[in-house]
Amino acid sequence: MRRSLLPLLLLAPSALAAQLPNTSVRGLGLGAYTVVARGYEAAAWNPAVLGAPGNPGLTIGLPQASMEFGSSAWGLGDFEKYADKFLTPADKSYLLGKVNGTLGLREIVGAAPFGLSISHFALSIASAAQVQGQLSKDAVALALNGNASNPSQLFSGAGTGGSGWAATTLALSAGWPIRLAVGRLSVGGTFKKVWGFGLGYGVADTSTRFQVVSATGFNAHAAGETIYTDFSGTNKVNGVGDLLGSNAPGTGYGVDLGGVLQLPGGLRVGASLINVLGSMTWKASHMRYDRATYQVQQSGSGGTVNDTHSDSILTGAAITTDPRAMKFRDSVLANSNFARLARGGASLKIGRLLVAADAQIRLSDGIDHPPAQAVSAGAEYVVFGILPLRAGMGTDFANQFTFSGGTGLYLGPVHIDLGLADITGSKNPGVRVGAGLGLIF
Repeated sequence: MRRSLLPLLLLAPSALAAQLPNTSVRGLGLGAYTVVARGYEAAAWNPAVLGAPGNPGLTIGLPQASMEFGSSAWGLGDFEKYADKFLTPADKSYLLGKVNGTLGLREIVGAAPFGLSISHFALSIASAAQVQGQLSKDAVALALNGNASNPSQLFSGAGTGGSGWAATTLALSAGWPIRLAVGRLSVGGTFKKVWGFGLGYGVADTSTRFQVVSATGFNAHAAGETIYTDFSGTNKVNGVGDLLGSNAPGTGYGVDLGGVLQLPGGLRVGASLINVLGSMTWKASHMRYDRATYQVQQSGSGGTVNDTHSDSILTGAAITTDPRAMKFRDSVLANSNFARLARGGASLKIGRLLVAADAQIRLSDGIDHPPAQAVSAGAEYVVFGILPLRAGMGTDFANQFTFSGGTGLYLGPVHIDLGLADITGSKNPGVRVGAGLGLIF
């Protein structure tokens, strides 16, 4: 089993995957939520909303979940068109032509099992996982064509790798109203306690290659290194208490600050700073390092001519005995904090119609890799007071556009929400879906 990890990372990169995910399904459909998040949702967006006029006196967040998946080249339309279809040479050529350098793959999952707000205070518990991987264009071509490729064609695996992480966050938020001569100002803060469950990174050496020699023969060489959270030996997990206690692989904290100004006429503006203070530390003693090389040759008759491999597996303090392994580990751990963000937003409420807009700037990057900048806008109209209809759109100014929509059902205090976003463009297309249930009084 230990030897299987590296080839899997090289051929189909994956790893464990987030701090406090924005799992609000209403926000997913609307697309802009910085100044209109309600109750317990404010913990992930802007704590100052807890002190703003119109904030519900009591909200209870029941399970909310969202998932995003996509690639750097193929969008939802491509998957719908080619799923369960026999690919012709023209289809393969089209799909390969959309890959620029490497094919990025990603999956982000977020779940908030419980949230609670009472007046100006809120509590939220959320978990998330993020997986990112890259396949070289040659590796994609090999996967599409297999041994039908031209004899003697050499495929390079350089650029192939994967990374990911997973965490759970407990957030405590408060917002305070401040009366002004014109309008009402509210300010707020959120403190987040973070438990990291897993961190991993793997990369293929530039020497990784695959060469077709005949219809059944090939020469393959795979080499690379990985670093990932170790759950064996003294790091074995016997229950949830081990992950949320002193044996947690990673621990950290974050502080968010926000402000919201309610103006006459239903206009609201605000801003928030995410992780204005914060740090994330992953225990070096919980890491496992794996460096491996595989060499396989198969003859034209289908027989194996050569099958050799070498492994170097180090755990915990033993990693420091290998300079290359220690350097690789330290480079990963040194860049394992969460990103810092600045958000601004505005909204206008006219009867049952709500219009909102957001802007976001990344102040420093992190393992969650948010876009460098993004803007979005959306609207919500509640039909007969029970059927919300939402639509939104946004862009990160890097040839990526998001079109979102959502609906739900309001049955008194019971709020059921559904959301969907289609991410299009030449970079990182994909789809995001979400569903949630909550009580708002």
